[in-house]
Amino acid sequence: MPEAEPFIIGAGVAGLALAVGWQQVHGYTPLLCERLEASAHQGFGFLLLPRGLQALRDLGVDIDRELEPHPIDHTRMVTPEGETIAEHRLEPGTLALDRYRLVAALRSRLDGTRILQGRRFETLRCSAAGRVVAAGFRGGEEIAADLVFGADGAVSRCRRALLQHPGEPWMPGAVARVQEIVALVSAPELAASLGTGMLKIVAPGAGVAVGLLPMARGRLVWFVQFDTVRHGWPHAAGPLPFLEGLLRGFPLWLREVIAGTESAVPHHWRPLDLDPPTRLVGPNVALLGDAAHPLLPFTSQGVNLALEDACLLRDLLRDAGDPVAIEAALLAYERQRLPLVRHYVAVGRGMATAFLVLGPEGGLRPVAA
Repeated sequence: MPEAEPFIIGAGVAGLALAVGWQQVHGYTPLLCERLEASAHQGFGFLLLPRGLQALRDLGVDIDRELEPHPIDHTRMVTPEGETIAEHRLEPGTLALDRYRLVAALRSRLDGTRILQGRRFETLRCSAAGRVVAAGFRGGEEIAADLVFGADGAVSRCRRALLQHPGEPWMPGAVARVQEIVALVSAPELAASLGTGMLKIVAPGAGVAVGLLPMARGRLVWFVQFDTVRHGWPHAAGPLPFLEGLLRGFPLWLREVIAGTESAVPHHWRPLDLDPPTRLVGPNVALLGDAAHPLLPFTSQGVNLALEDACLLRDLLRDAGDPVAIEAALLAYERQRLPLVRHYVAVGRGMATAFLVLGPEGGLRPVAA
């Protein structure tokens, strides 16, 4: 067992998965902190590919019993007039899952007293040798730490602390040109008509697309991708009034589904367009999840990679019992994950360009490794 007790910053999918993995091999829940209250986690859906599903199984999650999966075996792209542009088969075993249920399943395995809610992490304090000695929080609170995992999302302060050295930008990033508005709604008839397929309706060359992902129990995730240069931002008007104008040329039945969504439900997601980080680890700190790879939404890889990150760190650190062994394990993690991060950043940018310039092939299917 490592002598250093871990401290995980961020209790989303990546942080919780790592905590579950750590508990599997070491017998106790590591300390986690989360700036949001548990009720603030939005429950939308995503595609989980076979690699991510295997990682979940390795963490002991009973996917069928706990997560209400819905199989998705193909994606189809059509014009607003209904003409098919393309259709692709997905990897066998791909499932649509509810994020809220996944977070709940992971949290249920942990000692809840070890999750510090409402703590806003600010920075890491390091020794002269570059090792983390404490995590600092808003209000001046510090928690001593000798092994830190940054799972604090796309705008990661852990990443900033790790990369904030002369000549090495920490990547505050730019908001991506293509953004999304997404919601989870009950639409039994439409979900049943889609069956095991995801539908994407694209106005070719217009920089607008609407995706429909059927879920279990007659629910449906809809998401609208739009080019902010051509179409602007929702701003004060809110997502639904903005979409009413944006989707004027789309089918009436689709606009009625979106307009019928409760006004408080849609979430305006502002993904970042960042270069891949130059590093993922320091002597006793590692990034995982969106903190390590804030990807553009087209790849559908974020949760899959986060679960794999957690399982790999669990396995590499299983027998690392001193600072030298821990540092070696973290470097091995970086060597394995950093090429994947670079790959998916490049692929996501290519798909975004295709969406903006050509239309049809932008973000139709998840990308294979």
